[in-house]
Amino acid sequence: PQRWLDPIDLQPTAGKRWLVPRGDDISVTARREALQLLERKHFENDFSGWQMPFPFELPCGEACPICSLGECGDVNCPSYRPKRPEVRQAVEETVLQHAVRCFAESGKGINTYVSVGAGLLAQDWIILEKLRAAELPVSRVVVVDLRTAEPVIACEGRKFSSEEGGLDLCQLGYHSEVGPEFSFSAVINFEGSACYGSRLFDFCNGIDEDNIYVDVVSFPEDVGAPGVGGLIFGVRRGEEDAQVAAAGAWVPQQPHLYLFTVSASGMMRIYIDGQLAVSRQGHPPERLPRKRLYVGQSSASQVKFCGEMRKIQVWNHCVDSGNVDGLYTDESARALKQFARWFAKDLSVYSFGTL
Repeated sequence: PQRWLDPIDLQPTAGKRWLVPRGDDISVTARREALQLLERKHFENDFSGWQMPFPFELPCGEACPICSLGECGDVNCPSYRPKRPEVRQAVEETVLQHAVRCFAESGKGINTYVSVGAGLLAQDWIILEKLRAAELPVSRVVVVDLRTAEPVIACEGRKFSSEEGGLDLCQLGYHSEVGPEFSFSAVINFEGSACYGSRLFDFCNGIDEDNIYVDVVSFPEDVGAPGVGGLIFGVRRGEEDAQVAAAGAWVPQQPHLYLFTVSASGMMRIYIDGQLAVSRQGHPPERLPRKRLYVGQSSASQVKFCGEMRKIQVWNHCVDSGNVDGLYTDESARALKQFARWFAKDLSVYSFGTL
């Protein structure tokens, strides 16, 4: 094992280090039979989902230590591996050739291997084993994939009214920085016209100060459709206020899943039930702690949201509907655990939800 691994107590900012319990070793037989899968032809099919190219059980009768590893199975992807296996082979050969050309003569191995959009890590496992065979040991692996992003705040939510008021998520103990990426999701049921002028949420340091917010409004397009309303998602930086508006975004007493995101480049989006409703280039929020994380109330007015918000989640990442629905979350965690266990004696594994 390499002696130049990261300290055990190192905590990556906004990331996670995957540690393996002591004594959780893979047997020599299971490791040998799993390595034979490097030469196996991967399954080919045309369904959409995550591909699991490795068996759950090895010939020796032991569970396959890499059975949860796989790769993206989006049939609409131009690099869809089962239909275009040449892509997989080309990537592996390119990485290996470049690594040999750049690092073979130094004899020091590779300090950090980074995989962006890693999926379920099957191809990274193959590449790392081929690097090992080429006597190019890796000290650290950094996995960057949206599916590894976890909410920094999650709560069940509740009903809101003018009498009960809103809530402050700071009461849940979150006092860290927010930004420059941000996402908020909840299943929201609007009571009716009493919602106009309220805010779904307002993360701020005071009135018109570093706000990330959503206003509940009425647009001219909604006239003639009683009770139908719109939403304005805004990010304030100093005196500048970037907004994206969605007319006809809600109907009273019809709950829907809403997701509001802003990326580090300032792209603002509103999703409704997993579908992109509107997007606009704005600016990202400043990265700093917010003194107030209001939900159902505003820092700018006394109008309270009337309705219900459930399954509230907040991320310090720009996520998509797959994260909100929890799609692939368990699969990603299992793959990372198996990946870290396989390389536990050789390298450190870190995961990040974004660059």
